Amino acid sequence: MQHAARAIVDGYAGLWLLVVVGLALVVFARVRQRRPIVEAPPASRIAIIVAVACAAGFAALAFAIHAGERIPGWDDAVHRGLGERLGPGDLAFALAVTRLGDTVFVMPFAFAVACVLAWRRAGLLLGAWLFVTLANGFAIRAFKHAFTRERPIHEHGWLVETGWSFPSGHAAGALAVYGLLAWMLARHASPRTAWIVAVTGGVLVLAIGTSRVVLQVHHPSDIVGGFLLAGTWLGLGVAALERLGAVGTLRRSAPTG
Repeated sequence: MQHAARAIVDGYAGLWLLVVVGLALVVFARVRQRRPIVEAPPASRIAIIVAVACAAGFAALAFAIHAGERIPGWDDAVHRGLGERLGPGDLAFALAVTRLGDTVFVMPFAFAVACVLAWRRAGLLLGAWLFVTLANGFAIRAFKHAFTRERPIHEHGWLVETGWSFPSGHAAGALAVYGLLAWMLARHASPRTAWIVAVTGGVLVLAIGTSRVVLQVHHPSDIVGGFLLAGTWLGLGVAALERLGAVGTLRRSAPTG
């Protein structure tokens, strides 16, 4: 049953992605109609610029990998260097960090956050959360099967991964989930707390991405691709929230009616 469900998700990931994006556009348009027309805030414009830049960067990287240009050679050089320098302690620490990006951890965590947002009746934040996490997840699966890139070869045996390599699901998932959560918390906190949350989230995301390269289960360019892919959805989600003015409070709303 589990394998059948996964086959449906993987085989039709591109279609599911289109469904998620289409529903998000419909919901955004309907909510936007109910709100007064105002000029887009600077934060929304910046988020759009980030999303477009990430999408363009991902497209350029994907084209370079597909064309077999210098990037694969750079990836191999990094792996050779790591193989000569890494010890058991480095690999053990990387293995502990990488677990924070595993699907079995990230998916329940994302579901728990969605439940909290639903309980607090933060409808717009919940909608953005679902859009970013679902679109990112389906996009990862779609591009992995589109590129079918082999994972790097290693002999340390600390972690063995199956499936395709580009883009990194751990890197993309970490940025989408932890990045959006950090933005939500930081956007509704004091400046000092917001700075702490942003730095903590950034360090966590970078650590998870780096751990995949240290464990030699991903090429460095896979990690960059994962970050760029997630950055696209994250930027769009933040832009929509800023545009709709959903930056007030995370306190539980009173029921209507």
